[in-house]
Amino acid sequence: MANLVLDGWDKFLTNGQEATGEAVTSQLKTQEEIEKYTVDPDLNDLNRAKLYLAEEAPLLQVTATAFPPRGLSHSSPITSPSCNREVQGELFGAHLLCFAAVQKLHALQSVSELLKSSKSGVLLEVLPLVHSYLNRPSCAVFDLECQHTITASLESGVKEGLLDNGEVQAHLLPMIMGVVNNSRDDDVVKCWLALLRSLVPQLSIALVKEELVPLALARGEVQETVQSRMVCGSMLGILCKSLSLVDIEGLFLEKALALCQDTDYQVRICMCQQLCNLCEAVGQDVTQNLVLR
Repeated sequence: MANLVLDGWDKFLTNGQEATGEAVTSQLKTQEEIEKYTVDPDLNDLNRAKLYLAEEAPLLQVTATAFPPRGLSHSSPITSPSCNREVQGELFGAHLLCFAAVQKLHALQSVSELLKSSKSGVLLEVLPLVHSYLNRPSCAVFDLECQHTITASLESGVKEGLLDNGEVQAHLLPMIMGVVNNSRDDDVVKCWLALLRSLVPQLSIALVKEELVPLALARGEVQETVQSRMVCGSMLGILCKSLSLVDIEGLFLEKALALCQDTDYQVRICMCQQLCNLCEAVGQDVTQNLVLR
């Protein structure tokens, strides 16, 4: 089946070249190329996810080529006589990148299900691949849609109770803290803060106080950007739900109230949106005497 699919693409490339009147040179005939672009149909879901997330994963794989995108036919512009070989190559390359993106998303979507059947494999083999993408300052193959997908998949696993407290702290928290600490993309940070919100109840109070609160306060320094101070406000609203009144007063109540008076309206709005969580955590007396004064 794999070879038949690849032969179909080979024929597609060949016909596209014939349509332009140029010499035909097969691009997918050698055994080496066939092996490179062939995925073993017997791969289990865990190994397939690892393959699709690997940096050197081939762009053209059987599961993608079995269903070529609409428009890739012998009558399409990519194979028309008016389409020169350079344009053909660019269009074909774009379709291959599309296949790779679809496969990557499929792998990320499968994480919550894989946690049920192969939890150790996900934690020790799949998440490190995800982490490797997050450590890069910019990565076109791990865009915002990928970030939304993996955080939603992990959040689903957390809500279903598939990860215990130790696993959350050892495997998920470092990724979240890395993104919050290093990313300057507001939308990306929001994805990971949503995941943080779902797993805070599973974190120890000591960890929240000693690691997450200092991280939030560092992002809220006066010299930081507007986006960074907004991250601080969002994090304080998330973290206060797991802390006592004494902890909140001692750690960041004053900072939270200061953010409500920030010089930038976006920061003020962001922090004010967290006041409901803050007031619930500190109680009625503190709310009336400090927050609303």
